[in-house]
Amino acid sequence: MQSISDFLQASGFSYHVYDLGRRVQAIPPTLFAEIEQQTLAYPYPLKQAAWLGIIFYQTPEQSEQSEQSSQNTTYTTQQPVIWFLKFPLDEMGLLSLQARDGFLQQLLKHLGENIKALNDGEQLTDALQESPFAFKPKQERLAMFHALMTQRLALPPSQYYSHVQDYLKGKLGFEQWAFLGLQGMADLVARLATKDESSQQSNQQLLSQAITQLPDTPLILFAQLLENVVIDETLSKALQQRLSQAMAEQAPLGLIVALLQGLSNSDTPELRYAVWRQLLNSDYGKQLDVLVVLSGRAWHDLRHDDLLTLYLEQAAQGEQAHFNALLLDLMALPDMRPAILALMEQGQCSLPLTVRFRHFKQGLLSAKTVS
Repeated sequence: MQSISDFLQASGFSYHVYDLGRRVQAIPPTLFAEIEQQTLAYPYPLKQAAWLGIIFYQTPEQSEQSEQSSQNTTYTTQQPVIWFLKFPLDEMGLLSLQARDGFLQQLLKHLGENIKALNDGEQLTDALQESPFAFKPKQERLAMFHALMTQRLALPPSQYYSHVQDYLKGKLGFEQWAFLGLQGMADLVARLATKDESSQQSNQQLLSQAITQLPDTPLILFAQLLENVVIDETLSKALQQRLSQAMAEQAPLGLIVALLQGLSNSDTPELRYAVWRQLLNSDYGKQLDVLVVLSGRAWHDLRHDDLLTLYLEQAAQGEQAHFNALLLDLMALPDMRPAILALMEQGQCSLPLTVRFRHFKQGLLSAKTVS
C-alpha cells in the first residue's frame, strides 16, 4: 500500500478527509490523492504541517462484503472511526512522504498485532495510541468536526441541539446562555439550512435574528464556529452590525477577533472586503491577533485590490519577529507566495514596510548560511 488513500480503499471503507488547521474544511478524495502523490502542495498549511481529520466507516453493504471475504478483521464495523493526524510539510509545502510512510508502517504493524490479539482472545488496542502523528484538536474545532460529520452522514445531532434552537428563539432568555452545550451550538451551525419544526424558520434565520441580542460570550462562541461554514448575506450583515458596534464601543479584542472569524466565510465578497478594510484602517488593525486571523482565515481575500499592501503596512508597524511570522505563514500558502514576492520587488512600499522586507530577507539568508 503506497498511501493512506490506498489503505482505506483497499480495506473497503468509505472515508472523508478534512483539514483542521485553518478551519474545518473538506479535502475531496481526488485532491487528497494528489497531495499524497506530491503532485500538489498542501493547500492549507499551518505551522509547516498538515492537520488532518479522517473519518472512515463501512456501509452495511461494505461490511457484508468484508465479512464474506474475511478482510478487515480489526475494523469490520459500521461505526465511524476517526483519526486526527499531523504530518510535516517540506520547504515546497509538499507532504512529507517519510512521515506518511512511517505512519503506514505503524498502522500495518498495529493491524497485525490486533489480528493476533483477536485470535488469542486478548483486548484490541487503538491504532493511534502513543502515535507521534496523532493530535487532539481544540474543543471548539472538535465539536465542529463532529457536527459536520453527523450532518454529512445523516446522523442525528446531539441532545443539546433543540435546546440551542429554543435559546435562539428567545424562549429561555438570552442571558441564559450558560446552559447551552458547545456541541449543540456546533450542531446548529453545521445545519444552518435546516428548518426549525415549530417556527419553520431555518437555523440561519434564527441565528441572524438573535445576533443583535446575544451577550458577548455566546456571540463569541457562535462566531468562532461560523468560520467553518459558508454564511449568507443576512447573517453576514448581522455580524457586521455587531462588529461595527463593538468597534465604536472599543470592545475587548477577543470579541473583535471572533466576529472576524465569523465573517471570514461569508458568501458576500464585497462585504468581506469592506470589513477587512475597515478593520485594517482602524487601531484594531495593528493588533497582532487581528492580523493573525486575517492571514489564517481570510488569506484568499488579501489578494483583492490593495488589501495585501494595506495588511502588510499594518503588520510592519509591529515587531520584526511578528512581521516575519505573519509573512512566513502567508508565503506558505501556494496562492499567496507569488503576490508577496511581486510586492517585494515593486519597491513602492512605505519606508517601514521596506525596512521590514529587507530585514526579513536578511534573516532568510542568514538562516540558509547557518544551515
